[in-house]
Amino acid sequence: MTSHPNLQPGSAIGVTMHGLATPLLILMAVWMTVEGPTLKAQPTRQSDAPLIVKRHTDKRTLLRGDLVSGRTQVLYRSPLDVVSTVRVAPEGRFTAALETEVDGDYRSPPRNQLVILDPTGQVVHRVDRDVQTYIFSPDGQRMAYVVGRWYEGGVGFLPTALYILDLSTWQERRLPEVTSPYELHWLQTEDEDSLLSRTLGEQPPGRVMRYDLRRRRASVEPAGAFHISPDGRYVLRRADELIAEGRCRADQEVCIEVRERQSGRAMPLPEARETGDAVDWVYGRGHLLLFSRQQRERRTTTATRGRRRIEGQRVLGVREAENTVVDVATGRTVERPAGVPLVSGGRDDDQWTAGREHLLLRAGGAVPPAEAPGAPLRQRLEVHALEPRGAATERLVPQRLDLQRLRDVPPPPRRRRGGGGV
Repeated sequence: MTSHPNLQPGSAIGVTMHGLATPLLILMAVWMTVEGPTLKAQPTRQSDAPLIVKRHTDKRTLLRGDLVSGRTQVLYRSPLDVVSTVRVAPEGRFTAALETEVDGDYRSPPRNQLVILDPTGQVVHRVDRDVQTYIFSPDGQRMAYVVGRWYEGGVGFLPTALYILDLSTWQERRLPEVTSPYELHWLQTEDEDSLLSRTLGEQPPGRVMRYDLRRRRASVEPAGAFHISPDGRYVLRRADELIAEGRCRADQEVCIEVRERQSGRAMPLPEARETGDAVDWVYGRGHLLLFSRQQRERRTTTATRGRRRIEGQRVLGVREAENTVVDVATGRTVERPAGVPLVSGGRDDDQWTAGREHLLLRAGGAVPPAEAPGAPLRQRLEVHALEPRGAATERLVPQRLDLQRLRDVPPPPRRRRGGGGV
């Protein structure tokens, strides 16, 4: 497999100054040294619009949403039955997905392979292993993936190995020090490059395995730190984690906490009001936390089991959401974006997804029409990015993809051999 060329978006623009060049340059240098967040500059040209991808309803086609033209196009069609777990690398360098060939009768467990695409949809690499979950590094240069055997129940698979893949050389390395991982989180700062994992081992509840990629050494995080802010300063503990440790009740009003990683000091969270809030770090750097209080659309369902009639509820989608992005260090509200967040790493493969430096929100009618028959297509997708404007200032840059203008991409022809979904 030929290696993919290194994509370097943006180019430096030289400016020649005359006359008062020296005083102006001194003033600019002083302004740039003002204390503030250390943010990596990112290109914002229209041609560098973020790569936004979703899975087609046929389950084996990936679509790309183009913010410039406002239309969708086919990015990739898998030769297998199903694509799932779609993720976009930081800055849109790659798109990855799991491809699965499914036995229609399920006489044998489905087997995955990992496919990696460039921004145009060309296959640049395939991992011919039974990959069950994976994650891109924050700088988009590497990937970690868990290989295992699929089965019913539990986390859905029995993990057997963890690998690191270099996305420039396509060389992989196994990490035998980390055993039975099933969930991954990558922490990458100037001082640290670590892969965090939850494991099926005999670790006490809340403990997390940490693998230092620079020193090639594994250790156990005593505080169970997993959802660490991109800058490495804070640890987010969600309701499910605190409830599992017996530190919170399911009916408790607030069941979220954020602590400083070094001191352990708890940070005030005035925006955390309900246990059911969706909470996550956003924009891929710093310590900005998204709180999303969501109202879900539900439908009552009935089923018959022999002589018994069982009633239940099916969640159709989120009707509306109240969102707040907070700077954890200062408690300052950065923005209140409207719409339903489509947080990267979600389980709904039919939703749009982008790199971790972008926040996607479905606005103008939260419940997808495909899940709410008869609902009009009055939706748009808002893409928010945090653009650094200097050492001390930053600016939110929203872009919109009008779903009402999108041309419907027809599904590809059906294959003769039938296959089920996942």
